[in-house]
Amino acid sequence: MVEKYAQGMGEKQKRLFNDFVKICIYATDEEFDALLEMRPVDYGMFKSLSEHLIEMGADTSFFKLHERYPKYAKRYGEEIENEISSITFPKMTAEEEKRMKEELYEKIRKLYGDDAV
Repeated sequence: MVEKYAQGMGEKQKRLFNDFVKICIYATDEEFDALLEMRPVDYGMFKSLSEHLIEMGADTSFFKLHERYPKYAKRYGEEIENEISSITFPKMTAEEEKRMKEELYEKIRKLYGDDAV
């Protein structure tokens, strides 16, 4: 159904529109107001909203939130780093690392343009 309304939009507009629809459907009133800067955002709201945006798949809004609150974003990143610091990841070959890096770069380019990486 969303695709019907997104016809004729560029890729960036489609991503923003999809985020908007997801947020309208799944966000709480408090989260919605915080995203619209209609209420103050403390770290608890920032963290909760970040996690909910990830669950919704509202990536563009997630990154915009983190750009708007860089101190909270730094703290959030540090908390995640601390949580995963004890996780042991399987070793990859140099070829696997290169392939994964290129796949990541391609996704970034697709979302943000060729100059992004």
